[in-house]
This record gives sequence, C-alpha cells and structure tokens, in this order.
Amino acid sequence: MSISWAKDLADMDVLLEETDVAVVASVKSIDQIEASNGFYWTHATIEVSEILKGEVPDSLSITTPGGYVPYDVYVEGIAPEAMEKADVDWTEEEKRNCVVKAQAEEQNLLQEGVEYILFLTKSDDGTYATVGSYHGIMRIDGEKVWRKENAGIFDKEEIMQSIRES
Repeated sequence: MSISWAKDLADMDVLLEETDVAVVASVKSIDQIEASNGFYWTHATIEVSEILKGEVPDSLSITTPGGYVPYDVYVEGIAPEAMEKADVDWTEEEKRNCVVKAQAEEQNLLQEGVEYILFLTKSDDGTYATVGSYHGIMRIDGEKVWRKENAGIFDKEEIMQSIRES
C-alpha cells in the first residue's frame, strides 16, 4: 500500500475534500498573533454571512498561518543567532512601530473588516483552522475572488456555486 501525504490543494475538488466548512465571512477582530519556532499564527473572530458547506455558528474563532506581526512577537519566533545572522539593525522607533508581514507564497492575510471565502477544518478540540495555508483563504473584492494576494482571480459567484454543489 502506498500513502501520499502531498495533496494538490490548488485543485478545488481536493481543497473541498479537505474542507469541513466553507463560508463567506468578514473578520470581526484579530484576537492574537502567536509566534512558535519561526512560524506565526493569526487567531481571529469572524462573522459568517453565508454558509457554503457544512454548519457553523454566525460567529466563530479561527486560526490561520501568517499574519501582520508586531516586532516584539516577530522576534519571539526567531532564534537569537538567526537574528544576528540576518544582520538587521532595528532602530528603537522601528521596534516600537514595526509590523512584519509574515506570509507564505503571497497568501491572503486576514485583516479586520475584509470579506473572505474561507475553507475551514475542525480540529479535535472544536476550533477551526484554514485549510492548506493560503489555499483556504480567498479575499473577496467586489465580484472577484483573489486566491493569492496578487494572483488567482476568479469570479465570486462561480466559486461560490461550485462550493455549494460539492
């Protein structure tokens, strides 16, 4: 028997197979940015305006990789020797006011008040997380949907209909 751990989440059918819940939602609040071993996580509360797949309450907390990370949280996630090797000389003002954009492959990062189509999976502890890094976050921009920050533009109604029909 052969087991493949790699899944092509760029394929909508595969993405939907991995998705417990798909919703149209806006970010009500960014509740916490967490650093762990060089990885960053955004914990947010979303307001659901439409359920496309599955069942969830109108408001729920989700976790997604990456985020807009304040300097103090950013450096928590990096080993001191890595900071020295990077040779970044932050001024005190930059340390107080800096926000680092921590993202993978131009993923859409959650922002308060912005509307998204979110593909979520429910964890054993009852919390929800986005599926497959940037694959599970599609930013809505009028009648278009952005799969990545600056790429992957789709028609919003076509995407929503394909999710409903899955």
